[in-house]
Amino acid sequence: MPCNVSWSGFVRGFRRLCSLPFILLVKFYQYCISPYTPPSYAQPVVTKDHVAAGLLAIFLGVFGVHKFYLGYNTSGFIMLAVTILGSIFTLGLAAGVMWVIALIEGIIYLAKSQSEFDAIYVANKKEWF
Repeated sequence: MPCNVSWSGFVRGFRRLCSLPFILLVKFYQYCISPYTPPSYAQPVVTKDHVAAGLLAIFLGVFGVHKFYLGYNTSGFIMLAVTILGSIFTLGLAAGVMWVIALIEGIIYLAKSQSEFDAIYVANKKEWF
């Protein structure tokens, strides 16, 4: 009685049978062993109030408080150091210059709308004027 299975059919069946453990191993790795990566979500947008920043700049800006409020720590420390150390050496002239800069920044902050303020000073991180 002749055999109904051809050699190519036998090879095809053997490949399927041998690839099954490999496929199962890959699926096991994908779902059980590979590190879990949580789905990525958009970062929450942090907004700073332009009125608060403007009022801080007008009233306490000579000490750089509005810069600290906006997250510009380096600029805040520069304004604070110039105000304190510069005033010692220039008899208060440096504090006057810092007050004028802070006053101008406060007026600019108050003149912007909240969306403009967020786009310029929060998203783009424009530190001076």
